[in-house]
Amino acid sequence: MGIRGLRSPKMAPLLVIDGDSLGHRAYHAMPPVGGAGGRPVGLLLGFANVLLSTLRATQPRAVIVCLDTRVPSYRHDLLPAYRGQRDPFAQDLCEQLDRMPELAEYCFVVKSWSIHRVQEAH
Repeated sequence: MGIRGLRSPKMAPLLVIDGDSLGHRAYHAMPPVGGAGGRPVGLLLGFANVLLSTLRATQPRAVIVCLDTRVPSYRHDLLPAYRGQRDPFAQDLCEQLDRMPELAEYCFVVKSWSIHRVQEAH
């Protein structure tokens, strides 16, 4: 503790990750990779590699992985055409995005929460 109970500026950082954004980047950057039973795992492998690299580099005191839910957000109510022009996600992308919380929690001891109808603002 420093002056007046404030923590030292050298305290380890809090790492906050936009999980879906990182997942999409990994999905499109990785070649198709199959895991056990032929299940696609390229997104999960890319996500894990970036998370491990970031954990080593930053040595954070805690990690928060923010994940979207598959439930429409408030923006869909405000603007019915929101994301209406986009193609639906590929099935293998959705399957891997849905497995990201499990990967984060069991392999990296990171707790994840989802808040329905809330979405990040860019």
